[in-house]
Amino acid sequence: MAKKASVKKKDTNVREVWVRVSDSTQIRIEVSEFKGLYRLDIREYVQTNKYTGFTKKGINVPTEFLEKLHNGLGTLLETVKKEGLFNELEEEEEGA
Repeated sequence: MAKKASVKKKDTNVREVWVRVSDSTQIRIEVSEFKGLYRLDIREYVQTNKYTGFTKKGINVPTEFLEKLHNGLGTLLETVKKEGLFNELEEEEEGA
């Protein structure tokens, strides 16, 4: 499977977002349909000398739980901010 590049879309109907987490790893977050049900698919994608493609690491969340997931992530983000738990980014990544 060919590597999909991160795309910044202004369209409000975005169904796929890519987040780079290291030089060799990205996370794809996508709204997809499976057996007539919509879900959020969060999957790891790697590009290394040995393997390029999606890994087994990932999770599917039915879309009816997205608001709860969003609220939970927001709560965790506030904790990370308050407690200063962010890891230092390399200079290259800060400007991205």
